[in-house]
Parts: sequence; structure tokens; C-alpha cells
Amino acid sequence: MRNVFRNKLQCEKIPQYLLAIAFLIFCTYTGYYSLKNYWDIQKSGVEATHDGYVKGNVFEENFNILLWNKDKYVEGYGLAAKWMKQPKLNNTIKLKNTYLTEEREAYSQELLKKNAEDLLRTKQYLEERGAKLLYVQSLYKICKYDNQLPVGIADYSNENMDYFLKCISENGIDTIDMRECFKEDGMDSYEYFFKTDHHWTPEAGFYAFTKIAEYAENVLGTEVGDEVTNIENYSIEEFEAWHLGTNGQRTGIRYGGIDDFHLITPTFDTTITNAITGETGSYEDVLIERVVLEQESKAVYDICYGNSMSGYFHNPNAVSDKTVVLVSDSMGKVVAPFVILAFENVYTTGFDFNQTKLDEINPDLVVYLPYHDNIKGEDYYNVFK
Repeated sequence: MRNVFRNKLQCEKIPQYLLAIAFLIFCTYTGYYSLKNYWDIQKSGVEATHDGYVKGNVFEENFNILLWNKDKYVEGYGLAAKWMKQPKLNNTIKLKNTYLTEEREAYSQELLKKNAEDLLRTKQYLEERGAKLLYVQSLYKICKYDNQLPVGIADYSNENMDYFLKCISENGIDTIDMRECFKEDGMDSYEYFFKTDHHWTPEAGFYAFTKIAEYAENVLGTEVGDEVTNIENYSIEEFEAWHLGTNGQRTGIRYGGIDDFHLITPTFDTTITNAITGETGSYEDVLIERVVLEQESKAVYDICYGNSMSGYFHNPNAVSDKTVVLVSDSMGKVVAPFVILAFENVYTTGFDFNQTKLDEINPDLVVYLPYHDNIKGEDYYNVFK
């Protein structure tokens, strides 16, 4: 009887052994082909790929990007989470309206106050030179007036932006709060975000540009012109089911869907020169990368409009002869192209902008336009660093 019982236990263990062996084979196979992908790209000398690989990244980050069959694993996981109606997956929240986003903690008020003081110093420095400083707060996916948050999830993004804007305004700095602009104009801010991404759409970027142009006309006394500020003078090309944002990449299409992508281009003649690269051509030639609209990519937003956020642009056709500096992050990529169309000289840069560059450019207007997460960047607003 004891031998029968022992044999029965051994038989029950066999599937466990088989499962362990199968799992080992799976890990070995996946690891081998993932490493092969990694080393093949390393040997090729490619600096970056459209799926997010960047040569300078740490090994773990690039290995995760190049993981063999990664998309299939994410899709399976996302589908299971959707069936179970999980509101949170891989640090991504699905709002009640099915838009994907992330919650944010409360930021240090001392740090936000210091950043506002740094902006004040810049304002004073610019005013001594007859120039102006404008702070534009971009949108965050979670709307201040309609947060759509699932039960049990807290978010402090709007409180953070409210406090930072309060500090900036108290320092006498001109501000445009895009959240308030959308509300005042009766626009649903969710409709101006990609469902699967933290970025706003090109239409939102154009709308933000019109507010900057309106400010320039009112405060600088310059004319921008209806040609560049009227959306009717642009064509909008639609690419259906083409953009999967960072949130969507973490959760899969079956969990959060996929977005259409729009390319907004002027129908009027354009000639633009990037003094840094020496390139001269039309709006599309200099500012737009069409390659991500012709083949699948995981960085459509960043690459398509990306050329606009890294240069010193001269536009001889601009109605306004003013020089503008736009300090921004990826949110500025769909704002900068239109700013470049509106002003004769536009310098676009990140938060490494400093006094040396400011003196060199000698702008009439400096515009800061950060994503929510960058309002707490240490020394991001200190041009005297």
C-alpha cells in the first residue's frame, strides 16, 4: 500500500517537473533572442530605433525595450486585466472615461516656491533688457474640473500646478493656465489628449500656440497675423490607429486601445532655416519627420514633431520680427512648430537654458511651457546656474 501511495505522489510531481522544465526553456529561449537583438543593434552602430532603443541608455533599459515578443506578453497581461476590470496596471490608471494616465503625489512646496523665485530673477533680468517672461502651464491628463478618477485613487497633479502658479503670480510673472483657457472656451480637455499617452495632441499644441500669439500681440505690441493663427490655413492629415503612447505601451492595446495621429501642416508657403544644423527648407523639410508616419513606431509623437524643440530657427516670412525663446519639454514639440511660423527668430531648448545663451539670443520674449512633472525640476528655472 505504501509503494502505491509513493508511486501516486511521484506521478503527481511529474507535471510540476515538466512545468519547471518548460519554464526554463521559455526563459532561455526568450533571453537568448533578446540578447541577440541587443547585440545585433549594438554591433550595427545604430544610435536609436523607433521602438525606443537609445544607444546611451543603461543595459537594463535597452534590454527591456528589445525583449523578445514583449508586445505579446504585454497584450496578454492587459487583456486579462481588462476582463477583471482592473483600474490600475503597470503604474498606469484607467480613468472612468477609459483614458490612461498616472497619479501624482504632492510635491514639496518649498521646492516649487524656490523654482518660482528663480523665475522671478529671470523676469527681472529680462525686464532690465526690455524683454518679457511668460509662464504657460500645460495640461495634465487628469482634468482639474472633471478628474474621472476610479474609486480609491488619489492624485495631486492639479494641486501641485495650482500652488506653483500661485507662487509665480505672486511674483508678478505673467502666466497662462491652459486648464483655465480650455474651461473658459468650453473645451473638453480629454478630447485634446491621446488616450494612451501623457502628451496632448497637435490640436492642443496649436491651441496653446494661439494663446501665446495673443499674448505677444497684446504685450509686445507686435502683429502675428491671421494666416498662422487660423487653423483653416492648415491641412490636417489623419493616420488611423497609429500612435501607441507610453501608457498604452505599458498596458497593451487590448487594455487601453490605440490612438489616431494627426499631422498639421500649413497650406501657405514656408521657408525656415535651423541655424544650428544649417538646414533650410519648408516647414515639413525642417521640422517634421515623416518616417514614423510611413512605418510603425513606438515614438510617433516624439519623433514626428521632435525637430522643432532643438534649434535656432529663422523664418523670413514671419509677420512678427520678434525673437522668442521657448523653454519646454516634450509638451512643447507640438507647440514649437507653430511658434516658429509666427516669429522671425525662435530658439527652442530644454531646461538647461542659461544666462550665456540668453545673452547670446537677446530675446524679446521668453516662454516657459513645462509638463506637470517638470515643475519640480531642481534648477530647471535657474538660468544663472
